[in-house]
Amino acid sequence: METTFKEKLTGNFSVQRLAGDASTREYSRLRFESTSETAVMVNVHAPFDPQTDDWLNIHEFLKNLGVAVPEVYFTEPSNGLFYLEDCGDELLESHAKNASPPQILELYKKALDVLVLMQTEGTRRLTAGNPAGKRKFDHEKLMWELNHAAKWYIRGYLKKRLSEEDDRRLTAFFERLIAPLLEIPTVFTHRDYHSRNIMPHEENFYIIDFQDARLGPPHYDVASLLFDSYVRLDEETRNELTEHYKKIAAGKILDAKRLASFEKDLARTALQRNIKALGTFGFQAVERQNSLYARFMPGTAEYVTRNLGLFQDLQQDAEWAASLLTPPI
Repeated sequence: METTFKEKLTGNFSVQRLAGDASTREYSRLRFESTSETAVMVNVHAPFDPQTDDWLNIHEFLKNLGVAVPEVYFTEPSNGLFYLEDCGDELLESHAKNASPPQILELYKKALDVLVLMQTEGTRRLTAGNPAGKRKFDHEKLMWELNHAAKWYIRGYLKKRLSEEDDRRLTAFFERLIAPLLEIPTVFTHRDYHSRNIMPHEENFYIIDFQDARLGPPHYDVASLLFDSYVRLDEETRNELTEHYKKIAAGKILDAKRLASFEKDLARTALQRNIKALGTFGFQAVERQNSLYARFMPGTAEYVTRNLGLFQDLQQDAEWAASLLTPPI
């Protein structure tokens, strides 16, 4: 396959830039004139070692699990280029926005089924040599993400001035928020399992953007999907999908204790995840001068306000934190 694809690159082809997500990677569709076949070229803007590259290693790992991932046709490590199977333009996001409520349930249940495969078999087969086995959502990582939000979203995008006392109060609030999450047993975690990284294509759900996979609480990827900044599910749908996940995860991922506390653990994980997302959007707007994500800030902040009200240990600062994190209308 590699030799055949290299031959195609010597012929004539057109290049069409594709929209990416909040990363520095650039995506382009190549269309070969001789056959009308297509491929996707990914430019990571840096040389890589095929033996140690995170994306390639996790790609092979997921493929061996039976998870649908785009085929790798060819790589040019010295130029930072990957040539991949073209899975089209349709994301779970676009499918969900054009689907009826029953169709949305079917789509998301399938996405949760794929997730449980990664969480069960992925965790069982994960080795210390796998990049995902070397990283985890520990105290340092979770706090870094929250502090990133304070820097780029609260101070940077919203331009709120925090006193030293405010800084101490915010740090203490973040510490209380994540403390229970650190007690949850970890599983293989995609880390960005949302509607823009799942591609329904030819009866499969292709999973992309998995290079940052790590160990984390099972709730993390569920929260990414059900409290997604890009697709807002109604409460009834989210509740039904939560029950579906609990049913297929019971006894395999969630023991009796974690089943009983699942909704609260999910909401707390979503709280951390959504604050982190606000930080990403703020960074894009301020540092990269990319305003495309600003429209997702209000909905993401609404998730934060919703989930803040669920936890007694956070109530002393809930209203204050919500005011810091809510963008102007």
